[in-house]
Order: sequence, then C-alpha cells, then structure tokens
Amino acid sequence: MRKNVAVLLGLMVTVFLLPALTYAVSADQCDFNDDNNVDWKDLSVITQNWLLDCSTHDCNGADLDSSGSVNLVDFTLFAEYWSPDANLACLLMACHCLADRGQEKLYLWQSNDGIDWKLLNGGPSYTAPEYVIRDPSIFKHTDGKYYICYTNNNTSPQNFTGTRFGVASSPDLVAWTHVCWVDFGSVSYVWAPEWFVDSDGSVHAFVAVNYQIKEVHPTDSTFTAWSSPVTVTGTNFPQKMIDPFIIYRDGTYYLWYVNDHGVAGADSTIEYASSSSLTSGHTVIKSGDWAGWGHPREGESLVHLGGSNWRIYLQTQLGAMYWSESCDNWHTWTALVLCTDDQSELTIGHGTVIHSQ
Repeated sequence: MRKNVAVLLGLMVTVFLLPALTYAVSADQCDFNDDNNVDWKDLSVITQNWLLDCSTHDCNGADLDSSGSVNLVDFTLFAEYWSPDANLACLLMACHCLADRGQEKLYLWQSNDGIDWKLLNGGPSYTAPEYVIRDPSIFKHTDGKYYICYTNNNTSPQNFTGTRFGVASSPDLVAWTHVCWVDFGSVSYVWAPEWFVDSDGSVHAFVAVNYQIKEVHPTDSTFTAWSSPVTVTGTNFPQKMIDPFIIYRDGTYYLWYVNDHGVAGADSTIEYASSSSLTSGHTVIKSGDWAGWGHPREGESLVHLGGSNWRIYLQTQLGAMYWSESCDNWHTWTALVLCTDDQSELTIGHGTVIHSQ
C-alpha cells in the first residue's frame, strides 16, 4: 500500500508540478501535527479537508497554496516532503542469536523500517575474548566510536552465571576492540547491561546484579575505569528485577525493567517506574501485563519515533524478537508483531535498537 501511495504522489508531483512551482513551502508546513515527520497522519489531514472551503472551515494548515481550498496543488506540494519512515530510517540492532547457544557472539543488523532486518558483516561482528556475548547494548559516543556492553556469564555460560559484563568499541562497526571487564565481585548474576546517555551527555550503564538494578559509569574517557555500583531504589519494586532500560523524557527518568517472577521466570512481565532522580525515588507506574503483551516477556528496547510515537522491541523468554508501537506516549500499544530478517535460521535474541545516524 505504501508503494502505491508513493507512486500516486509521484504522479501528482509530475502532473501538477507547474502550478505548484509558484508556491514555496517547507517540510515544517507539511508536518501538520508537529511530530517532526511528514507521514500518514499528515496525509490524513489532507484527505479530511479535501475540497473544503477553508474560509469557513479550519483546514489545519492543509491549504498550502492559500487558494481557499485543499486541492491537487496542495497534494503536490505535500508530496515533495512525503517521508513516512523518516524516523525509522537506518535503525541499528545489536544482539546475540539463539543459534549460537553457549557460544553467543555479537551480531549487528540494520533496517530501514524497523521490521525487516538485514545482517551486517555477513555473520558475527565480534567474539568476546572469552566466554560469551549475550544481551548486548550499543550506542555511538561523541568520540565517533560505537561501544557495546554485554553479559559475559564468565563463571558458567550454561547456567547463565557470572560476575562481570564486558565492554568493546569500534570505529566502523566492523573492527572491534576489547576495552575492559566491569566486575562486581562475589555475585552470581550480572545480566543485560544497558547504556544510557543523560541529558548532560554523561554515560551510564544500568545492569541487573543478583536481581537488583545497579548503575555504574566510566570515570575516564577510555572507558577503562569505572565507578562503584549504586543500587537503584524505589517503592513497590518487585523482588526480582532484570533487563533495565532507561528513558529520560520531559524532566523525568523512566526505568523500564522485567519483573522476573514465576517458576524460572515463566510469568515475567515488562514494567516501568519513574522518578525525578536517575537512581532513587522511583515509583512503579505500570506493572503486570498492563500493555497486553502477555508473558513471559523480556529484553525490552525502546526507540523514539518522534512526537508521542514509540516502538518497543522485546522477546519471548529465550525466544524470538517482536515489536509493538504506541502513538500516545506509552498509554496504549499495538499487538506484538514478529521481527523478520534475512537469516531466519539464526533467530534474533535479546538486543538493543538505536538510530544509527
């Protein structure tokens, strides 16, 4: 359908180009709902006001040529900035793959729609110096390098136990260098470290350590020295918390996490809490199967698509990756849809999705 609409808009640009050339409009003028994307929602404004008299009716800015009605010239002007997937273009996913059970490595995938994924580098992009790479998180730092942090399970990959997470860097997503181990000493579980870059540019990693969420951060520019861990605190936290993911929005920190309950996590649900402080004072906002994703669910990663639009990626327990969308800042979510890729035998596992540009 999207291709058909794009072809139709293209034809309109061609047929009605000459009259439209007399008018100059910008992408901002075509973004009628101010979500930084000229997309389907803006197209609906055009169609809802089609051929109406804008002198007696509020056309919501769709009368781009100021002719007094929304017509084909306006459609042509609008088509010039049509870009329904602008906020989804060039998404990058770092993950492990279930086909490598017990020998997991870093896999990188890229997508132009966030639904169908293409494998980068023809196979694994990086292998840990020892043990495994599970649950990798990725971000691009101000030094131009990409950094990953990952579960290493250095005491027993088979039993998912370990005392540390690993950090590696790359200038180009191809050549990777081990940076350091961040070790927590006498603990049994160190799972799913997740990067978070605060509004002041400071870099943090949040990680589940023995079912509590801890914050650590590099204390030098080389990422080889790290702070002592701080336990994230809040009210009504569940007994077992894993898979942290932090979002900062409108002056508030949102801690997304997995409530790892039930026998072997069989009833695990994705929940979130909020606070004005990064590491303390959190209050649980949503718990249980509040979004209708079911259980067990884990490994959540959120991507902002502009305005109040978000996409979440998550997986079934030790299973495949799915996505769901919200257009009202997390109040409601669509049904889960399975992510597809060009290497289906690998099965994408727990990972993080970011905008690559």
